[in-house]
Amino acid sequence: VVRLLVGWAVPSTYNKKPLPTVFGSLNEKINLAIILSISGPSINVGYQECNRVIQQFQLPYVIVIGEIMKYLVNESRFDDLTKLVQCANNSGLDIKDAVDESIANLLDLMIKRKCSPNQIRNAIKLLNSEERQYYAYMHCSLLTEAYMVAVKRVNAAWVSGIRSVALVKQQEKLVTICNRWLQENQP
Repeated sequence: VVRLLVGWAVPSTYNKKPLPTVFGSLNEKINLAIILSISGPSINVGYQECNRVIQQFQLPYVIVIGEIMKYLVNESRFDDLTKLVQCANNSGLDIKDAVDESIANLLDLMIKRKCSPNQIRNAIKLLNSEERQYYAYMHCSLLTEAYMVAVKRVNAAWVSGIRSVALVKQQEKLVTICNRWLQENQP
């Protein structure tokens, strides 16, 4: 593993201390997996190596992928965030819930860092579950996007929730649209 890192661009955050190894503690193995993912010639290559370490040492996937996502957001590497999620979802492993949980946990950091609404929207679109998308849009006050998910799922309770928040935020157009949809879709 160390041979792999020799030609790779290890972030300065990790250059100040000795590189972790697979022979170290659980935290060292987690840090090694993170470094492998973010230091590779591409996020795809780095993820493959990272995933190998995760599987071989049965590392907690949510923690590792979550830390990688935080790093990518802090470095404004949003394209790599998308590639990372695609790699994880296409890995053949049953980890979509873990990926969704990691993305959902990332949203507060994105808000704190004042990421653009478009960047937040794009992160939410990476969620596999429409239910998580709905709640993420609501959490981030992206009501129009939440409405689109609610209507797609034909979920009157969600549309009603959007209407309530839109009333408080004085978004009259959205309130009107929600009222109309609720009237047309009552059982």
